[in-house]
Amino acid sequence: MTRSSTPPTSLAHIHQSNMTLVSNDPSWWPYIDARVFFSYWIVAAGVVVVYDWVLTIGQEIELIWRQRWSLMTVLYLVVRTSYYTVAWLAVVLTRKCARYAILEYLFLCMYQGQKLVLC
Repeated sequence: MTRSSTPPTSLAHIHQSNMTLVSNDPSWWPYIDARVFFSYWIVAAGVVVVYDWVLTIGQEIELIWRQRWSLMTVLYLVVRTSYYTVAWLAVVLTRKCARYAILEYLFLCMYQGQKLVLC
């Protein structure tokens, strides 16, 4: 049996007077479990990066910051800071794109005339 990575579309309970959808559908559980599992790996990767940085900060101060500046020093700092810049941009852009994706979805639902919008 293969599992899909997208959440199921069947809805167990829809109450018209409530804006919040509460579904007790067991078909959503694998999707939720996968999201939780993935978030644990993201946190673990972040902890490993911070742990590595803490272990090597003494060597970095001694070998990079206290030495005479050269082309290699500048290249090291560019490579070292580019990682954090890319990681920071990924977080910022994901948040911005998520906002626009939700708005785009809402406009699509309004265009199609759907009365119930689930987000």
